[in-house]
Amino acid sequence: MFDEFTRAFYQSDVLVVLPIYAASEAPIEGVTGKALYEEIRRHGHKDVRYVESKKAAAECLQEMVEPEDLVLTLGAGDVYRVGEDLAYGAYGTTGSVRCVHAASYHFGGGGAGGCGRNARR
Repeated sequence: MFDEFTRAFYQSDVLVVLPIYAASEAPIEGVTGKALYEEIRRHGHKDVRYVESKKAAAECLQEMVEPEDLVLTLGAGDVYRVGEDLAYGAYGTTGSVRCVHAASYHFGGGGAGGCGRNARR
């Protein structure tokens, strides 16, 4: 399942991966945000980045998003706040970004957080 999951993001122009945290279960050995990032990169995603925090994700995305871009957040927990922070201008952002939190999901025994930018060009 991990291998299939690493190929699920090819349609995004940019993918920003955050740390994976255990929901209410024990962490699964070897399943980390960094490992997910490395496998997505190994499978050939054209622009995948790893950041250590939601604030770093918002700052990273703010540097690259342009008008009419769509930022999509996927993850368990409060990863949706990355989109809210961009949309409402937190962290010194402009507040001009459209963001959608599509779903919460569980991978293995923990939650994963990530956001991707997919231009409408």
